[in-house]
Amino acid sequence: MSRRRCSRLRALVALALLAGTAAQAQVFPVSPLVVSGPTDERINVVFLAEGYTAGEMTKFEQDVELALAGLFNAPPYRDYEEFFNVYAVEVVSNEAGTDHPYTASDCPAGLDTLSRDTYFHSSFDVGGIHRLLVPDDALVYPVLIANVPFWDVAFVIVNTDWYGGAGGAFATFSTHISSAEIAIHELGHAFADLADEYEYGGGGGYEAPNATAELVRELIKWNAWIDVSTPVPTPETPTYNSVVGLFEGAVYTPTGWYRPKLNCKMRSLGVPFCAVCAEQTVRSVYNLLDAVHRLDPPDELFSMPGNATRAFTVDLLQPTGGTVQTEWRLDGVPVALGTETWPFDANLADSGLHLLEVFAVDTTLLVRTDPFGLLASQTSWMVHVEAPAPCPIVLTGDVDQSAAISSSDIINLVNYTFKGGSPPLPCEVAGDVNCSGAVTSADIIALVTYVFKSGTPPCDACVLLTPGYWNCP
Repeated sequence: MSRRRCSRLRALVALALLAGTAAQAQVFPVSPLVVSGPTDERINVVFLAEGYTAGEMTKFEQDVELALAGLFNAPPYRDYEEFFNVYAVEVVSNEAGTDHPYTASDCPAGLDTLSRDTYFHSSFDVGGIHRLLVPDDALVYPVLIANVPFWDVAFVIVNTDWYGGAGGAFATFSTHISSAEIAIHELGHAFADLADEYEYGGGGGYEAPNATAELVRELIKWNAWIDVSTPVPTPETPTYNSVVGLFEGAVYTPTGWYRPKLNCKMRSLGVPFCAVCAEQTVRSVYNLLDAVHRLDPPDELFSMPGNATRAFTVDLLQPTGGTVQTEWRLDGVPVALGTETWPFDANLADSGLHLLEVFAVDTTLLVRTDPFGLLASQTSWMVHVEAPAPCPIVLTGDVDQSAAISSSDIINLVNYTFKGGSPPLPCEVAGDVNCSGAVTSADIIALVTYVFKSGTPPCDACVLLTPGYWNCP
C-alpha cells in the first residue's frame, strides 16, 4: 500500500497544465547520488543545476554533495536518510550565475547589476527582496517531467556565491558559504510546509504547523510540547531559552503571531529545528511513505497446500534507532511482534481464505501528536489454504526447516555431512538436494550453486518420498 495519496497534488496539477510542454523539455544527464530503494518506496529528492555551464558540472556535483552532507547531518533528516533517494540533473545554462536587476530596496552596496542567460531564468530581487532568489517554475516543471518524473521534492541550486534562496514549489538556494543551511531551511518550506518564524519581510501572518495566532493553551496546535509550567504567551527571557512555548513574532509579523521556540532553523540559520518543526518534518516523511511493504510473496493473493509452511516477509523501512515496530495478525488475531518474517503453517489453519496483515508504527519520540495516523501503515495478503498436497510438503534444500532456502541451510548441511552435526529434517530428506537417495558433498555443491549462482533448483521432494528413495513416515 502506497501513501502517495496526497503527496504530489501540486505536481499533478503541474503535470496537467504542462503536459503539452513536457515533450519539448530538454533531456539532461541524471546522476543517482543516493539510492536507498525503489523509487515508489522512497522519497525522491532531485537537485537541478541552474546557472552552470557545460564545463561546470563537476562543480555542480560538488555543490550538491556539500548540501547533502549538511542535510543528512541535520536532525531529523539524519535519522531518516534511508527513506530518501537523491538524484542530480545536469541542466546546462548558456552563462554562469543568475540575474540581479538591483531593483530591491535592500540590495547590499557594492553588488553589480547582472543579466545572465540561464536555463530557468532565475533572479534575485523577486518581490522587492534582494535575497529572494527564484527560478521560473514554468521552466522547472517540464525538466522534472522529462528527466525525473518520479520526483517528490526538488531543489534548484543556483551557481552564485551571493546569499539567497526561496521556498515554494521548489527549494531554491545559492552556493553561498551557508548553502547547506539555506537548503535545509528552504526544504522546511517546500517539503514540510513550515513557515518562516522571523518578524520582518512583510506579507502578514498565517496559520502553519509552526505559526499560530491562537492564545488558548489547549487549542495551540503544539500544546503537547508545552510544559504545564511554561506560561503562554512565553516571555523571551533566559528562563525559557530552550523550551517550547508560545513566543510572539512569526510569519513576518512582530505582534499577534506566535512561534514554538525562541530560536529555530526556520528563524535563524545555524541552529537546529525546534521540536515542533522536527515533528512536522517526520510527519511529512510518512505523508509520502509507508514504513512497511509486502515483499515475499509479492502478490496480494497467495495459495498454498494445507500441509505446507510458507515464510511471509515484509520490507521494513527503519529510521536510525529502529523505532518502527511491527505486529502480525492472522484473521484479526495477533500472532507475532517485532519481526519482518512470519512462517504461516497451513497445518494449523482451516481450508479457505485467511487475511494475514502486518501493521507497522514509528514510535519515535520526535512525534507526540499524529492526528491523521501518518506514522502507522500496513500491508496484507489473502492466503488461500487449499487441500493438502499428495505428498508431505518438504522444501528440498531447506535443511533448517525455516520455510526458505538460504546460506544458513548450506552451513547446516556442511556441519551434518563433515562434522556430525544435526541431520536435516524430516528424516534427512531435506538434505538430498539432487535426489540421489543419499546426503553427500554433491548436495552441498548443488545447494551452493543454487543459492549463490542461480543454479538448478533443488529437486522435487515428492520424487524423494516415493518407494526406493527415502522411507519417511
